[in-house]
Amino acid sequence: QLELGRRRRVLIGEPPLASRASVERGRAVYDAMRCAECHGPDGSGDGPARDTMTDDLGRPIYPFDLSRGDNFRGGSEPEDIYRTFLTGLNGTPMPAYEGVLSRDEAWDLVHFVRSLFVDAR
Repeated sequence: QLELGRRRRVLIGEPPLASRASVERGRAVYDAMRCAECHGPDGSGDGPARDTMTDDLGRPIYPFDLSRGDNFRGGSEPEDIYRTFLTGLNGTPMPAYEGVLSRDEAWDLVHFVRSLFVDAR
């Protein structure tokens, strides 16, 4: 396990292309990892745990609305989301899935999450 304050390099590699099949597999990963508990079934941030979550300082925190692809903490490019899945988000309840998800499962989850983006233009 890493010590607090230490950084390490996360090797991401070339992202695979998204496909209908990878999005469907990603939905299954989303369900299996219980992402909807926080982010809701459609990713809008309205899961049942929404009003019970706190940051590391005990302050209320709300899950991100995944349909807002324009403002992800850490970036919303596929590589950014993949990195977030591997490392989690310090200070938040968002866990790290490195060692939990396979590379393929993580990329499928990236493709599913990106399929939730709503074009606000």
